[in-house]
Amino acid sequence: MTNIDVSSEKNDSLTKTILGILALVSALIAIAFASIWLVVAEKEVTPLTAIFYRLTGAGITLAIWQGLQRFFSEKTAPQYDRATVILLFIAAASFSTSLVLLGWSLTQTSVANGTLLYNNMPLFTALFAWVFLGQRFSLTFVLGLLIALAGVIAIGLSDFQLAAVDVKGDLAAIFASMLAATSLLCFEKLRETLTSGMIMLWVSWVGGLLLLPLVFLQSEQIIPHSLQTWLALLSLAVISQGVGQGLLTYCVGLFSARLIAVCMLSIPVIAALASAVLFGEQLPLENWLAFGVVLLGIYLSLKGKQSNTVISNQ
Repeated sequence: MTNIDVSSEKNDSLTKTILGILALVSALIAIAFASIWLVVAEKEVTPLTAIFYRLTGAGITLAIWQGLQRFFSEKTAPQYDRATVILLFIAAASFSTSLVLLGWSLTQTSVANGTLLYNNMPLFTALFAWVFLGQRFSLTFVLGLLIALAGVIAIGLSDFQLAAVDVKGDLAAIFASMLAATSLLCFEKLRETLTSGMIMLWVSWVGGLLLLPLVFLQSEQIIPHSLQTWLALLSLAVISQGVGQGLLTYCVGLFSARLIAVCMLSIPVIAALASAVLFGEQLPLENWLAFGVVLLGIYLSLKGKQSNTVISNQ
């Protein structure tokens, strides 16, 4: 191989890395603002309705995008076996349910609390991989896990002292993060055979269809009246779901899941700063300290390398 070929490969690799980083940063920002747009939309519609619009709106956008790609590139439609369809259904059900729970939790607790607890998802992803997939982790991971859980408990206790309703919101956000972890594990498996666009297309449509009966059964308002609410719902669908989740799923194929998970720790920080500016939310010192404990614990758990000897799920 000539020096020119080696140099060309290095330049291509560097370009791919830079584009991947830009895609990841864009995904994190887009997903972080989902909490803000949910708060705006929930002034007229319920969290369930907002999530329904998010998923179906993204499904329409992604269907158009995939159709244009297939038309201009003349690609054939991918083939789906039974296992893939089942995995897509599980991913869609867990992902859509996690969004509904997150949306409801933001009506019961602060944006910063709900977003931070929801983004414990990387922690639960690793935990589920250990329990259900038999993966092994170092003592550093276990130490980080315990520290992060201690921080989560501290946040819950702080909210219990302030108002009981906040505890419900925090618990809903934690359960939502567990379901999101389930969907992430499904995404990683699906990325072996499908593109990120096709995965998000399926997840958006199937999730929207699953929520459709529930939307019509509720007695609350379904169709918003103000332009502000429509813009918030459109932003949820196109930016947070279509672009944000799509790019994040795309980045799973470029970077390791560990790196993606660590980078996702910036989401609650972005959401907290945005909510402070837009809504004037003020958090007590003990909440900020608990946030720091959780972030430290998650960082340590993700920093700890997987081990084949320290801890086994046997």
